[in-house]
Amino acid sequence: LPQPEYYSRMVDAISNQDAAGFQKESGESNKAPLIDLGRFSAWSDSLPFVWRPAVPQSVAGLDAIINYHEVEIEFALSSRGYARSPDIGQSSTDSTRVRRSARRALRNMQFRPFLVDGNWQRVENLRIRYLVPVY
Repeated sequence: LPQPEYYSRMVDAISNQDAAGFQKESGESNKAPLIDLGRFSAWSDSLPFVWRPAVPQSVAGLDAIINYHEVEIEFALSSRGYARSPDIGQSSTDSTRVRRSARRALRNMQFRPFLVDGNWQRVENLRIRYLVPVY
């Protein structure tokens, strides 16, 4: 996922992940552990009617001027880095349009694939909380 800041030390990057909500929860006995990727906000072509403000000097300042709906999505990640089988969980709104837009936006995102022993692997049981600007 894109980050507004580059970290030269791994310790700093991990503490930023922890602050953003990234965590790995133990799963059920027959499922892989749930990997929570934290909150993510992004502009997407599947949200065409959203007002897009001018980007401030600091990316962190953008969240202060925009209101968001939060949609929790569980999904799998293909070996090529694409979201598969997105399933909407909790949402701060009952709007079908917002939930559908978040699902489409997630499908359009590409993640870095999971590499194990030199091979790209499918990853199950991921969760992200997608922030959709209020429009």
